[in-house]
This record gives sequence, C-alpha cells and structure tokens, in this order.
Amino acid sequence: MPIVLRMYWTFPASSSLRPSHMRRARSPPRSAPIPKKTGLTPAPAGRSPCQHGTSGEVSVDQPCRRILLGFPPSRACGIVLMIELLVVAAGCGAPAGEAPVNDNASDGGFVFEGEDDPTIAALDYERSELLVQTLPGATATELADAYASAGAQAVDAIPELDTVVLAVDPDQLLTAAAALAEHELIEAVRKNYLYHVEAAPNDPRAAEQSHLDQLRLAEAWDISTGDSATIIAILDTGVLPTHEDLRANLLDGYNVVDANTDFSDVHGHGTAVAGAAAAASNNAQGVAGVCGNCSILPVRVSLPDGRASSRAIASAVLWTVLQGASVINISFGPLEQDKIVLAAAQVARNNGVPVVIAAGNQGARKSAADSEHALFIGAVNDDDTLADFSNTGPFVDLVAPGVRILTTDLTATYARYNGTSFSAPIATGVIALIRSVNPDLRPATLENLLRTTALDLGASGRDSSFGSGLIDAAAALARAETTEESPDTTPPTVTVSSPRDGATASGRVPVRVTAADAAGVADVVLSVDGAPALTDSVSPYTFSLDTSSLAPGAHTLAVVATDVVGNASSARTVRITVAGATGDTAPPTAALISPSDGATVFGTVEARALVTDNSALSRVEWLVDGRSARSASVAGTRQEVSFFWNTSALSSGSHTLTLRVTDTAGLTASAAVTVRK
Repeated sequence: MPIVLRMYWTFPASSSLRPSHMRRARSPPRSAPIPKKTGLTPAPAGRSPCQHGTSGEVSVDQPCRRILLGFPPSRACGIVLMIELLVVAAGCGAPAGEAPVNDNASDGGFVFEGEDDPTIAALDYERSELLVQTLPGATATELADAYASAGAQAVDAIPELDTVVLAVDPDQLLTAAAALAEHELIEAVRKNYLYHVEAAPNDPRAAEQSHLDQLRLAEAWDISTGDSATIIAILDTGVLPTHEDLRANLLDGYNVVDANTDFSDVHGHGTAVAGAAAAASNNAQGVAGVCGNCSILPVRVSLPDGRASSRAIASAVLWTVLQGASVINISFGPLEQDKIVLAAAQVARNNGVPVVIAAGNQGARKSAADSEHALFIGAVNDDDTLADFSNTGPFVDLVAPGVRILTTDLTATYARYNGTSFSAPIATGVIALIRSVNPDLRPATLENLLRTTALDLGASGRDSSFGSGLIDAAAALARAETTEESPDTTPPTVTVSSPRDGATASGRVPVRVTAADAAGVADVVLSVDGAPALTDSVSPYTFSLDTSSLAPGAHTLAVVATDVVGNASSARTVRITVAGATGDTAPPTAALISPSDGATVFGTVEARALVTDNSALSRVEWLVDGRSARSASVAGTRQEVSFFWNTSALSSGSHTLTLRVTDTAGLTASAAVTVRK
C-alpha cells in the first residue's frame, strides 16, 4: 500500500548555491537559484548498496520500441522545490481498426534505456509513477494534454531538474510510457527506481584498520587531518546520532523520506558509511575516519528496509548543495545509468561540489560510459587486488579499499564491512582532506589530481577494472598543497548538429547542440534572429523550436554555451528558411484510416491517417473530445501519420477523435470519427 509523504521547500532567490564552507548546516532553506532549463513560456509546474550512461532521444524501432532517457538539471533564479515522495513500504501495439485492442499488445518488447543490463531490469520501482523531462519550448497546456492523453496526471515536480512526476495506473505504466515517449515535446521518460543497500558486517571489532596504511593516510595526516568547515554529506539510511565516534562531528541533518529533521539511522548502513569517511580522530576512542576532523551532514534518503528512490536521492543532493556541502557521498546502486541522480550530480558539480558514488557489488562487467558529473569508486582487497564483488566497466573512475573495513556500527560499537559502499566514503574522506587543505580547487582540478596521483593497478593507464588506480592520500594531499587554480579563460566548445545550415523548416524543429568544457557547461542559449529564445543546461542540449511563430522566409539561429566560470563561446549560427507559400489558398486534406467511424475501442489503439497538401505540410494535431492529445511536425506534400492512443482513461460511451492538419501557409483541414468504449 503506497505511503504518500509530501514536503514543500521554498528557497529565496537571493541565496547562493556556491558552497559556503564556513556555514553550518541548517534546516530546509526557504529558495535558491539552482539552475533551471527555461523557455519563452514557464515550464509546468536484495541489491548492492553501491553503484552509471548517455542521454538520448525517443526513437521508434520495429519490432521493439525503446525509450532513451535523460534528465538534465535546469537553470534559473527563484525556484520552488516541491517534492512529493511516493514511497512503498516493501522490501529493497497491435494496430486497431473496428475490433477492440488488447491493452497489453503494445507493451511487447518495450524497454527503458539501461534495462538491457539485468541488474537494472531487476530493480523494483514505484509502480504508480513515471518521471518525465520536457524539452525547452514546450508549453504547459501542450504538456498537460500530452499527459492526459497517456492516461497520466502530473502530481509533483523537481523543477531544478526539469522533471515532472506523473501518477499512472500501475497496470498501464508501460503503455503510458510508450505513449509519452512518442510525443515530440517529451525528451525523456523514466521509472522511479528503488535502490538497495545490502552490505553486512562480517567480523567483530579488530585492533587495526589496514586500509589506512593502504591509502598512506599517516603521511597524509601529517599534512591535514581535516577541518570542521569541510562538510561531508552522507546520503544514506541515516546516522546514529549518539555514537561516541560520530557525535562530535555531526551537524543537524535532514530526513527526506519523512520531511523532518530526524536523521536517525533506520537500517545501520549509514552509520557505517559515515564512520568510514569521518569518524572522529585523536579522541582516544574506537576508530579513525579518513577525515576525522571534518563535519558530517547526515541525510536520510531510505526506507527502513534500506531502499531509496531516484527522487529521494536526487532531491537530497540538491538540498545538501544548498547547505554548503564540500563533497557528497552516495552508497546506493546501481546508479551508473540513473539519469535523474546524475542530473542532480551535475547541478552539484557545476556549483563546486563533487559527488562520489559507489560502483556496485554485483561483480559484473558494466557497459555504462564514464560520467563527467560524478566519481564512481570500485573496491580492492588489502593486497590491492580487485575485490571479487566490485563492478567493472568504463564508468569506474578510481578504486579504494573496500574489504573488512572497520568502522562505526548501529549498535554503538564497531564492526567490519565489505562493499563499494565503503570504498566510496573512504574516497570521499580523501576528497574532504584535499578540500580542507585547498578549498578553492574546482571539482575538475580535484578529480584530475586524484587520477594523476593514484597508484596504477592492472593494465597500464586507465582501465575498466581499477579506473585510474588506487587513491594515494599522501600524494594527493602533497599535490593539493602546491596546486593553484590558474584563471580559466577557455570557453566551451559548441557545435550545432541539427538543423543543417540552409535547411527549410516548418512546424516544430528540434535543434540539437553539442557543448563541452573541462570545468562544466553551465548552460546553452538558443537565440532566434538575435533574440534569446530558449535555454538548456545539461547534455543532451536539445530544443523544440516552434517555427510556426516565425514569419515565412530566412531566419538565423545562434547558439552560445557558457561554462561554470562564466566563459562564453562564440556564437555558432545556422540559417534556416521557414516554409511559406505566398498566394497559397488551397488547404491541406486529412483522411482517417483507423479507427473507423463507430468502432469499439479499448486499451491502446493505433490511430492512422493520410494528410496531403498542394505545397508543403507543416503540422498535425490529434484531439480527443476536442482536447489536444498529440502534435507532430510533418513535411512534404503527402504523408501517413499515426499515434498510439491510450483509451484506458476514457469513460464508457462515445468519444470523438479528430485529426487537424496545417500547411506552411497556415491553412488547416480536419477529419474526425466517433468511437465507442
């Protein structure tokens, strides 16, 4: 039975997202300019604990329809974060004509990106939710119609990530996802996955912590043992606030699940993770964390069974950035392909806060690409060999000790743990030491410092098992002491892949841009004829430009990318011609092929029609009972068009399906049928 928990956070537009390392954590702030993707119109309101892909666009392949996903964060000032967590208290088309259509017929072969990986496909998820991202340029009305036509309803949003939360009938989730994925204004559709923790203690307390020697921490501590102004955010199952080796370093944290300040550990995993990173040092008690004088910002993101949703983790990342976190640790997984979490990580990194994520405990070879937004940490044994449970693949950045890690325990004592859940906070602790020595280092500089000082293991150079190698804390801190940030005057590189220069355009036109920068791309702005029109903030940078609002003739599109330092690229321009025929008085034609007039329908129905024009077609729009259900650009003089119509949300009785077609001269025609459900 779903438990619905709501929290509404409003952040002042005057707040700064730059980390303030001298600021103690506070309860949820009242607003801050977390980046928001903007347009001319307002946007609508049993797995391992440790574990990342590329964004894409919707495509339709036969016989399989696949959603390619991406959840970029967005840029704007003065936002309202409204997060409604829907958590479940449980453990971690066939064409239609006159004949009725089986509702599940169109679900065969339909998959979400990443689910070709068995560990992703096996994840549980919120059965009554979908997370969708929309393209800049979409209007609230168009989107509301798109949601309704798929049998979904917007119930919440994470505006910083341009992500809308949709409530759907659990039995219709795949059908709704398929319909939404086909809409030209929907950039991505994703399940709200639930991630597990499963690390468990395997030894009683021992007298030594061998991983400290592996990292050369004694030499590193001669340089720094950390600074209380350096804040390590632990996003986990909570932290035991009374533990003798943690309480001195704990800040006031937050509970994302219950929307209160009770960050008590409900599982045990978070207390162990916190101790590995920052158990107090030189206090004549227990163990020493890697950064024993650093502050811990505890954020509970999980249910009592240890599961945490994509939404909860991403929301917590955004909250900790506003609290002045110096580094963020996430020991859940597998997260290497979770676009919403990685989008939140990009917001954090663009605001100077590195994010560390565990690589995962399946012992599996993963195909996910390296992420520029987070560091993924694998695990090694105490002899520097790869732990047999540690996932491998191009996404692994570095390794750290992750076997028999002696750390704090929920019983208020100590125990040994295995897992990349613990190699991650050990790496996080080293980053905190570096930030204590040199807090002005940019994330890109810090990451490069870790890679170039690491002990190379395995094949020479970076490899898919060890990444760049085993973190060397002493070498990293020595380098950090003498590293000065040189002024960054290099602007991002930017190219426009679509439309091509000189193209003729009509209706909605996708504008696809590639931008890259070592420090991070803050945003990409599309201007039309010299006037800024749309903004996107995370790759893939894609805009939906409605050329119907432009006069027929020549227009210039210009794209400028700006990095997080403020360097702006030179404008990349593309010239297009908006189609329009002077003196064209002949309207287009529309003829519905299916369903036929009077047909009985249920489930998902493929609506098909033929449209023609004497000059050039521009746009088609499907309407159900007079309300827009789907729109798409068309071209040429003759085209067959279709869309998958989810009729499950319709009431019993008669309904009217209408197709409206518009040509480049603005002339329209329509055709309609009445069907029964």
